[in-house]
Amino acid sequence: MKKYTFIAFIVLAALTVMGCSKKKSYTNVNATYVESPALPSQDELQNIAKKDKSTGKIDVDLTKMSSTMIYSYIFDMLMDAESYKEKTIKVKGFFQVFVNDNSDDMYYAIIIPDAAACCQQGIEFIWAGEHEYPDDYPQLGQEITVTGKYKIFITKEGIQYSYLQVNQMDFEAI
Repeated sequence: MKKYTFIAFIVLAALTVMGCSKKKSYTNVNATYVESPALPSQDELQNIAKKDKSTGKIDVDLTKMSSTMIYSYIFDMLMDAESYKEKTIKVKGFFQVFVNDNSDDMYYAIIIPDAAACCQQGIEFIWAGEHEYPDDYPQLGQEITVTGKYKIFITKEGIQYSYLQVNQMDFEAI
């Protein structure tokens, strides 16, 4: 019995060592690159925001949670979007802007770092109403608090796209 246990241990150790070996890199000269699916345009999302009115009730207040809990909640919202659909979310984080290279559309996001500040989660948001960037928006990296409904949009390709439709944004004017 000891002999079989010893052999099993040796095999397990060998597999562990092989699993930690340097990864091989592969070059595929026949690689085909496909264009990523089209993101919804800002105009499409802004039109949806104009039609929807908020009740003012906050379903999930992330501003009262630790950064680790906020990070976890945001991750869960991205992975299980249906559970948060149409719920009013309040969250505090840092303002960021991203530009789609294909369409030049600008996408606004609130970025939330974890407790160690090594990892970040973010949610894109659409600020309902007539707001012009950069005049009406905070500066990049500025701390903001947003409140809005969690929305899901299905693209023409059938891909689920989630965002926060913000009806209130708080930040200090600089």
